Amino acid sequence: MKKVLFLNNVVYPIYDLLLPQLQKNRQYEPSLLILSGEQKGAWNYRQQFKSQIEYPFSLKLTIPLAYDKFTLYINPTILMSLVRIDPDIIVIAGWDQPSYIVAFFYGKLFGKKVILWTGSTAGEESFMRTVTRPFVKFMLRHIDYIVAYGAKSRDYLLSLGNFREKIFSGYYICDNNFFSKKSRELFTKKRLLRKKFGIPNKLTFLYIGQIIKRKGLDLLLEAFYYLKKAEVSLVICGEGEEKEKLKKLISRRKIRNVYFINSKRSKQLPEIYNLADVFILPSLVEVWGLVVNEAMASGLPVVVSKYAGSAADLVKKGENGFVFDPKNPDELVKIINYFINNPHKIKIMGRKSRKIIRSYDINRLTHNFCLAFQHALSV
Repeated sequence: MKKVLFLNNVVYPIYDLLLPQLQKNRQYEPSLLILSGEQKGAWNYRQQFKSQIEYPFSLKLTIPLAYDKFTLYINPTILMSLVRIDPDIIVIAGWDQPSYIVAFFYGKLFGKKVILWTGSTAGEESFMRTVTRPFVKFMLRHIDYIVAYGAKSRDYLLSLGNFREKIFSGYYICDNNFFSKKSRELFTKKRLLRKKFGIPNKLTFLYIGQIIKRKGLDLLLEAFYYLKKAEVSLVICGEGEEKEKLKKLISRRKIRNVYFINSKRSKQLPEIYNLADVFILPSLVEVWGLVVNEAMASGLPVVVSKYAGSAADLVKKGENGFVFDPKNPDELVKIINYFINNPHKIKIMGRKSRKIIRSYDINRLTHNFCLAFQHALSV
């Protein structure tokens, strides 16, 4: 049985699905190092793999970026962890953390197979990325194989070099069964859910996520400003440093029918998805956007920023939703008006969302990881 060590910054719910599924394969013994050193978080709703997750000591350095803050995690004991675990395969979740770089060179020096699992796209360009590009190209040349989230990530990797033969698709996934089952249970309770959260019973658009600058919520509100006479609601579910600024913007511009709901843990999210009619993700920078998967599994049409990695793979124009440029409010206003004028399309598009997302599941992701592992081990 081959030891597979995953490195990531935080515990995402995808590991609750992926690690047990890999273990069922009986060829691999997976484990996970969380570089932030943080054991808690709203992401993890099943936590069924706790025994093989480690949290090394971490020092944190926060660096401000154009649309966000970047946290650098420094793990002084990472090399000792790698030597002690002695993995056959190392899966790093990027190239932007010191521990990823240490793991890469450790793997190359000691004959370990190193897999890069990445969702990076051209839409994340920054000064830091420009400076580090030569090293990233070096890493990509010497990495064994790459598992890319989707089309946008694959295209970005190919813009850095001819790595086509190294790339496998590893679409980011949620627990489709969980969200689909819950949405069916709550299907007849939309009116009650709206009443519970103080939302009027009218056409409702929903955003779920962090309330930070890169999520483009000020641009979303700008579009709703131009819908003064429309009988629609916007629900924003989440927390973040921009929340009070947005409330002041709403008050100053007199934007109607905007409602805030505090951040919810994953097991509570189905209620939020099922009080809505249409999901909107207006991000200016978004590696993937797992909330799009969750909304689709919940049977909602999705309106997704062209800057989100998931837009190219999950959104079929006019079938289950639309892709738009959040920097162009008129474009979003037209899409919202489409749903206002064609309410019968909402259920049709929601059913299509659920159908599309079925194929983006844990079995497909596990299969592609196993292919990458097999190819790496055969060399």
